[in-house]
Amino acid sequence: MKKALAALLMLCFMFEGMPSAHAASAAIHNDTLWMDTDGNPIKAQGGGMIEVGGVYHWFGPDFGSAGDYRFYAINHYTSTDLRSWTKQSGGRIAPGMPSIPFQAGDWVGRPYVMWNAATSTYVMVLEWGGHETGVRNQYAFLTATDLSAGNAWTYRSASLIKKLPDASGTLYSLGDLGAYQDGASAYLMYTFDKGQANGGQAILKLSDDFLTPLAPVAGNYSEFSGGTWDNGDVREAASIFKRDGKYYYFTSNTRGWKSSDTAYRTADSMAGPWSARKVVATSPATSDSFNTQHDFVLEVQGTQGTSYVYCGDRWSNYSGGDMGKGVYAWYPLSFAADGSPTINGYASWNIDAAQGTWSATGGLLNPGFESDWSNWTYAGNISIATDAAEVHSGSKGAKSWSNSAYTTLLENASASGLSAGTYTAKVWHRSGNAFASKKLQVYVNGALSKELNLPTTTTWTEYSIGGIGVPEGASVKLAISASGNAGAWAQYDDFSLTRN
Repeated sequence: MKKALAALLMLCFMFEGMPSAHAASAAIHNDTLWMDTDGNPIKAQGGGMIEVGGVYHWFGPDFGSAGDYRFYAINHYTSTDLRSWTKQSGGRIAPGMPSIPFQAGDWVGRPYVMWNAATSTYVMVLEWGGHETGVRNQYAFLTATDLSAGNAWTYRSASLIKKLPDASGTLYSLGDLGAYQDGASAYLMYTFDKGQANGGQAILKLSDDFLTPLAPVAGNYSEFSGGTWDNGDVREAASIFKRDGKYYYFTSNTRGWKSSDTAYRTADSMAGPWSARKVVATSPATSDSFNTQHDFVLEVQGTQGTSYVYCGDRWSNYSGGDMGKGVYAWYPLSFAADGSPTINGYASWNIDAAQGTWSATGGLLNPGFESDWSNWTYAGNISIATDAAEVHSGSKGAKSWSNSAYTTLLENASASGLSAGTYTAKVWHRSGNAFASKKLQVYVNGALSKELNLPTTTTWTEYSIGGIGVPEGASVKLAISASGNAGAWAQYDDFSLTRN
């Protein structure tokens, strides 16, 4: 399976001197299928983004259904708030368009867009696979002077890259592509097949017009090669961002379609030296970046500061995953005093693109007990489950059992400051023997809104309560209230609260 489908970086570059058109604070809702303003699913997975005058332009591949990643188009969406996306006809790339050599059935992905002020052109670099025998991926370049023109992009055949070198100048076949712009300079981040598939990663500076890679010499090149698949050394999906004068280099593990941890290195200069690789912390703890593969880190600059957003993709949906939970999941990054980053796994949270700030309002924290009882309160007979048979997903869940009659009360009130709308609450559950009562309950602003009787079944089953009306800024609590007879047992895992 082509690991060109690994994740993509999103590059955000502020075009100086243009007026801001940002909208107000918007809510990001994860674990849902993201739709455009016409009500159609957003198809830009593995794409790139550029900000021009407060308008974000998102370019990304239009893949088909699960398992179908042939080239249909590079779609173009725009937004001012990072929440509401409008599909544009201008700037789109499709087979058969003038100057476009990519054919239906090719692999075309990971389009990164940069603005070159010296030449007054936008430069797009992307992966092109399946076109030439014996070459895994080629890197193609296109240029445009207007992102919204009907046939905006011109293919630059002279810039096509078939292989790239390691430090010694030896050329290798290519895998993943990333790009980063740092003022008037631009860089390629690429994986290459040194020793094994994706066995090397490197950062190489581009020429002043962003159309040609420079030779690997001091100041232009950094390489991370060696290691094995089983210890996480073989990495891909590279992205770079800069915070407080320090460069952060994020990568995912090479795991095919599966989600993975996220790792990082830091440096004081793009020329390095780069620190040893470390795993990015998550809150609550998770080993697979909240069931995503790192795609990019989006830098959001505003009047009150700068925020950094971890943007992940769920490529597992293309191998039979749950498309209903969406292919995009974005989470805010926070940083400790020493600069170490943490991915905060809020199901819902707010971003204010104009101010460059985010707020930890909304969302259900620690929904699967991976951080034990963090964000939960409980009474009666209930404990953390770690046995695989008693856990629906991840490494932990909650369970109850007694050889005498008992009661259980389990509550999570971490969802607060929610956006107005209609929500759905869910839980995965199974149980055995007799219960006098067993309910999933939803409280809105402290008042019982809805409840559902949970039946007894020994098979893990997802139960849901829909149509939960939530006013602006409200708090929501999910609860389990149960009264078990002697010998009754129950297990609970993977609670969720999503806005419809």
